[in-house]
Amino acid sequence: MAAAALAALTLACRNKVYRVPSSGMSPTIAEGEFITVDLHAYDRDLPRHGDLVVCRWKGRETPLVRRVIALPGETIEIRDKSVLLQGKPLRESYAVHGDFMTVHPGDGLRPPYDSRDELGPMTLPPDAYFVMGDNRDYAFDSRYLGAVPLRDIVGKVVEVLDKRMAARPVR
Repeated sequence: MAAAALAALTLACRNKVYRVPSSGMSPTIAEGEFITVDLHAYDRDLPRHGDLVVCRWKGRETPLVRRVIALPGETIEIRDKSVLLQGKPLRESYAVHGDFMTVHPGDGLRPPYDSRDELGPMTLPPDAYFVMGDNRDYAFDSRYLGAVPLRDIVGKVVEVLDKRMAARPVR
């Protein structure tokens, strides 16, 4: 019994449940769903391509869930909504675009929003990660807020809990 209580306490200290505040990760994670985040996932390992992470940005109160797209030292570029990593198109079956118009710098949107569909190339500095929402045309992410330092990555999403609190694996 004591071992079970210790295991539950350890799990509770290691994980935190967040409610997803926006549609930026739809359809992978819907607005209002809950996620379990491993707060210590990156104590020994570093984020990898495709990891879903909770991160904070300076000046923003609410942490956001986003997908790791580029790692420190890598070069990222966006052309006509297509992400290029190290100069090669990235296969992104999870990414959706709800707005079929492509926004180019100078099209009338004010910075930083004019970088939605065209960006870079830019090489990430050491300890910086480029993260994006899966709902590309409606996600607030590194295209607007800049790369995220490792210290501002809160943890790794390990499961999604739908509105009925049924768990499903992260993809």
